[in-house]
Amino acid sequence: MPMHAAMRTGTRLASAVLIAFAFGFGLAGPARSGEPALEEELRAKAEAAVKAGTLGAFRQDVGARLAKALNEPTALGKGAKDLETLEHYFNVGRLLDFQGDEAARDFLVWLLGQRELCSRFLHALEPTDRPDKAVEVLRRLKAVKGVDEKRYLQHGEMLIAFARVWDTYDWMWWTNISVPPERLEEIYEYYMTYAPAMQIPPDRLPHELMVHVVDQPLPKDERDYALGFRGRANLGGLFFDIKWIMDTNSLYQGHNKSVRYSLMNIKERSGVCMEQAYYATSIAKCVGVPAAYCRGTGARGGHAWTGILKIQGGGAAWDFASGRYSYDHYWKGEVYDPTFRKASLTDGEVAMTAGILALPKATLESADARRNLAIFILSGLAGDGAPAPARDAGTSSRPRRPAPGRPEDALPDLPALAPERRKLAYDLLFSSVQMNPFSRRTWNVVGIAAAKGVFTLQEIQSFSDHLFRTVDQYSPDFACSTVERFLAAVKDEAARDRLYEVCFNYFRKRPDLAAELKVAQGRRREADGKADLALKSYLDAVATFPQDGHVTQEAAKSIDALLSKTEPRKAVEALSSVWRLVEAGTQNNKPEEREALRLIGENLLKYLKLAGMDRELAAFEPSFRRIFPAQKK
Repeated sequence: MPMHAAMRTGTRLASAVLIAFAFGFGLAGPARSGEPALEEELRAKAEAAVKAGTLGAFRQDVGARLAKALNEPTALGKGAKDLETLEHYFNVGRLLDFQGDEAARDFLVWLLGQRELCSRFLHALEPTDRPDKAVEVLRRLKAVKGVDEKRYLQHGEMLIAFARVWDTYDWMWWTNISVPPERLEEIYEYYMTYAPAMQIPPDRLPHELMVHVVDQPLPKDERDYALGFRGRANLGGLFFDIKWIMDTNSLYQGHNKSVRYSLMNIKERSGVCMEQAYYATSIAKCVGVPAAYCRGTGARGGHAWTGILKIQGGGAAWDFASGRYSYDHYWKGEVYDPTFRKASLTDGEVAMTAGILALPKATLESADARRNLAIFILSGLAGDGAPAPARDAGTSSRPRRPAPGRPEDALPDLPALAPERRKLAYDLLFSSVQMNPFSRRTWNVVGIAAAKGVFTLQEIQSFSDHLFRTVDQYSPDFACSTVERFLAAVKDEAARDRLYEVCFNYFRKRPDLAAELKVAQGRRREADGKADLALKSYLDAVATFPQDGHVTQEAAKSIDALLSKTEPRKAVEALSSVWRLVEAGTQNNKPEEREALRLIGENLLKYLKLAGMDRELAAFEPSFRRIFPAQKK
């Protein structure tokens, strides 16, 4: 669970609290760019290319100039702003090169003139976004009556969030809610109309957080109902306003098709954890507070709970505690990605985004540009910043995001990359995470590059140190999962094991994460053919964190898999030692919090029988069954 999960908030989140936005997050200010002459030249050429339909040729020209600029000795010195200008217009040619009618082309020309909005928008797009559809969302919202251009640009971050969420829209599958095309404009007008009354005004949040606000498609009566909770201090507590009832009259899991699935009916008829979490997060979104429906699976089955952004004093943090019962605390939570609901984010990835509130938008822009410049060097654009091209009608609406651990932007092997190019890529990426350490996309590129051998051991250590200094305070879960990728990239076994121990000791404050590192170390040792050392890592993981959790269960299963290949008496010896440690550490725990102990005990019974150790079996089994009765088959 994130370190700041217990934060409390007042009855209203005063805008004065949002000190990070003193500069304003609207996008109507002056352009951030390099030399004015270069900016003016490229903008004029981009506009001409849009009108002529030649953005492909424009991209090639800018790409050649960018490659040349990156070869200059002062690329990251006095030439840094020019690099960012070239990177922006390369993005223009790369992402806006799609077919459109005259009205669409006119809008693109206008968008090019809104430098900050255009740049933030293009940097926001990911491989699962549809650039053509996202631009269409921006165009439709600009046409909404009653919102002049000044107000439109003032809410630029919200516009970007709408574009990413609503380019091809999906909602919670079990709600059976029909989302008509015009609902986009309705939701936009709703936030623009009630902006002053929102708990957090929509022009005060970056798009990275606003995607967790504008991803709701609720009709007017439900939005009006939700507005009644604007003064609610503890929005996460709405979870418990819904009674847990699972019968034919309730709305549990959307099974009751005879009754509309709405906030009002959920309140009246109740449901299960799905309805509790849906109710709380939907209301929070409607009053302007980023919220996430979170789910996970543990030994007792599936569960859903809430994630709510809370702001207090000068800080902000996601609270994933509401509805997350004590015995669920160490199960990994998953959140539907609001921009691509077929994929998931971890609760740790979402928790990290709170840190973005402390960063000026100009800093975020430079950080994104430097990440993309590093990708340009490393992969010739086979990288993270490149959304897939628009698809033809009749094909899948968006490409699927690959499974966790299989990034969408694998870099090629880089044995021929010159040392100075590797160093420049490192400098760009390291400066990017220094500017914005809360970008999942940038850390993903760093992890891929590390796995490909781009960085030295010292450089990997520098990334790790910065990760711990910055990200850990918002999301130790993300810090741990990212450092695992760095450790796996270290080729020298002795150096890798030393770093594992350093990280393991660092995360002792979170025993579940320390155990996760031990499991990762065990897997690496297994892959290296070091079965004995792998077994030691798994045993350490269970002994370190003997609570019910996915990590300890994985460790216990890995222990059994390794011991099945050894002599039964050796297995008994190993399991007996870890049983004593875990049993002593969980004596006061409830049975559901001792799942790892049960698995160890079941395996110990198995190997006592295989070893023919009848006397020891007769002594152990009765005491074990008093704690864990035999499960019915």
